[in-house]
Amino acid sequence: MEKIKSYHSIKAFMNEEQREKVATMLNLKKEDLTKRLEGKEAEYEFLLRCYFLNKIEDIIAFEEGISRLTNTVTTDFLFNTKEGKR
Repeated sequence: MEKIKSYHSIKAFMNEEQREKVATMLNLKKEDLTKRLEGKEAEYEFLLRCYFLNKIEDIIAFEEGISRLTNTVTTDFLFNTKEGKR
């Protein structure tokens, strides 16, 4: 994930040829440069929304990934609520 975030931080300063070279050097696929970063942003938004509800007892984070089954961005958290629900 750090390589993906770094790539996106510098891509505005490179032309298309340089972007392709850097992506190759970092071993990043097209999926890494699109869906994985979108998924991470969705996770942050979801985490903040749940936190501000003030009903969360514990948050357990999992390794991020792309849902192969649904081909959508998904969050990678397990929430235990103060009411004992997951």
